[in-house]
Amino acid sequence: MHMHPNESQLADLAEKARANFEGREAIFIEKGALRVRISGICASASQSAIAANVEEIPTPGLGVGLLDKESRIFRPRWKIGAVFFPNIPNLTTDISDHKWDMGYGGWSLYFEDRIVRGVIELASRFPAEIDTMQRYDLVMEYIIKEQIKMRENNRQILPS
Repeated sequence: MHMHPNESQLADLAEKARANFEGREAIFIEKGALRVRISGICASASQSAIAANVEEIPTPGLGVGLLDKESRIFRPRWKIGAVFFPNIPNLTTDISDHKWDMGYGGWSLYFEDRIVRGVIELASRFPAEIDTMQRYDLVMEYIIKEQIKMRENNRQILPS
């Protein structure tokens, strides 16, 4: 059976996602933040998509923003999916070594151990008086700062 190039690329991307993320903990972001575990990563050539199972790992202080336990519509387990359009970068899912973005403004998963542990530590110290959206803002601020630090640490300095 001959695969269309997009099917082959999709299969490769799904394999990369499985190798990097299957069974691992992550911080799930979608206008809120949760600690989760990812499993069952698979590709669907007919839908040009990659899907996975998500299971919340209850964590003190997390479940913030629109994923606050009081307002969320998610159950402790759900499925996520992301489309793969290699010719339309802004609409396609993006999988790196430590992050999986749905693309087109949806969810993101952060797998970098430093970020996962840092968010858990941050959430454990949230003052009772700050509301759930402020907590979400602090989580996002932390993640952004950590990503900047990681980029700076990985930047190669060229000889002059």
